[in-house]
Amino acid sequence: MGIIDILKMDIRDLKDIRDKDVKEVKENKNDRIIEKIAQKLGYPYKLLPEMTPGKLTEFYRSEFERGRREGFTPLVIAGDRYLSEYIDTTFDIENYDVKSELENISDECELMTMTLQDMFEEEPDFDYEEFMGNIEGGEAINYFMSVFEFGKMAKMTPCALLEIPTLNPWETVVYAPFGGWNACPAPADMAAMCRQWYEKYGAVPAVITHDTLEFVLDKPVSVKEAEALAVRQYLFCNDRVDQGTANGTAGELADSLTKSKIWYFWWD
Repeated sequence: MGIIDILKMDIRDLKDIRDKDVKEVKENKNDRIIEKIAQKLGYPYKLLPEMTPGKLTEFYRSEFERGRREGFTPLVIAGDRYLSEYIDTTFDIENYDVKSELENISDECELMTMTLQDMFEEEPDFDYEEFMGNIEGGEAINYFMSVFEFGKMAKMTPCALLEIPTLNPWETVVYAPFGGWNACPAPADMAAMCRQWYEKYGAVPAVITHDTLEFVLDKPVSVKEAEALAVRQYLFCNDRVDQGTANGTAGELADSLTKSKIWYFWWD
């Protein structure tokens, strides 16, 4: 398009072109980031087309079944600059070794043995009943959320699906290291918790960004199990209750667990 043609255009058309160009630049940049992450990790991958939350969740489930047959576990990762920087630092500076980390997965890790009393030992007035509240008010979560920008429409962040070379789903957070900063558990400790949750509930770590992790499972947990699980999930990720519930109680999370086939964690 020449300058004369541009001068003849309506201002609204110019805005449409500008918005389109900005969008394409942003998307291309994110695609490059996601490819950089996938190539750094070195596992087979494919870039994903934009989907709705429901379609992405359905797609992951079908890929998980394919992975059972073909010898891998799928993991969705976002085109996230901070995640890219974290992975670069982990591998290039900290000399991260997947094999050694897998050997460090242990049910004796602090994350597995910690109790609420340990966490609140410096708060003698800690009130469990107040912490738990009523088991009510929890929302049902049945679609992935962390890679979507929710507004009038749920727009998906550029993502890739990695084929992690293991049939042990809990090991994916070690193969694609995530965690070890602030209150987020280190990869081997996180994997220990993931193993327990997979063996007990069939929960599979499925989607990561730089500060979120989502699990998928076939059915919600029972009411009988929900309270104890909500406490353990609080120890795993305080923000899931402190910032991720309307009333700030573990009881709200417990109620959500009885309705949800997706578990969502966010570390602020």
